[in-house]
Amino acid sequence: ILRCLMGIPFLIAKLLRFPASLVHTNSRGGHIAGGIAAKILGLPVVMHFQDHPSHAKFYNWLSAYFAHRVIAASRATEDWLTQGRWSLASKIQVIHAGVDTVCFHPEANGENLKELLGIEKSCFPIIITVGTLEPRKGQLDIIRAIAIVRDTYPNLRLLIVGQELVPNSYFPLLQSQTIDNRLE
Repeated sequence: ILRCLMGIPFLIAKLLRFPASLVHTNSRGGHIAGGIAAKILGLPVVMHFQDHPSHAKFYNWLSAYFAHRVIAASRATEDWLTQGRWSLASKIQVIHAGVDTVCFHPEANGENLKELLGIEKSCFPIIITVGTLEPRKGQLDIIRAIAIVRDTYPNLRLLIVGQELVPNSYFPLLQSQTIDNRLE
């Protein structure tokens, strides 16, 4: 936090040199420094939270005090940010990450990728989830959902890509559920 506070004069100088109509912040440090600098200069602030803030009550207060609008990347993040005594209901909006439908669509040819990963050509659909391996990312939910539809989609494959923040804290559970649900 101290580093963020030390950067505020520099940020104010930049904003005065290159006048802005709005300050958009997208990181913990940015929320602090950007929020304070914008408040000093009388500029509106949009705070964009991609993830669950580690100090939800602090960021809830920060958003309530500094932000004109708050963007949450998921309902879970919205839930975390709306806990506490400062109501953000009038400021917050969930905007999910977009997908480039030109590159990513059901008709895309993934045969080269299948070959590279050693996946049989008959496998379809293939679901890929990318992210840190932790409960809030939902990999266990995907495994359980696939187990339900396994008979309807016998060639469905799931690829989980990521690493654990704490080694051996979540992966063993994912692996056991995969085996228990007879998934590859």
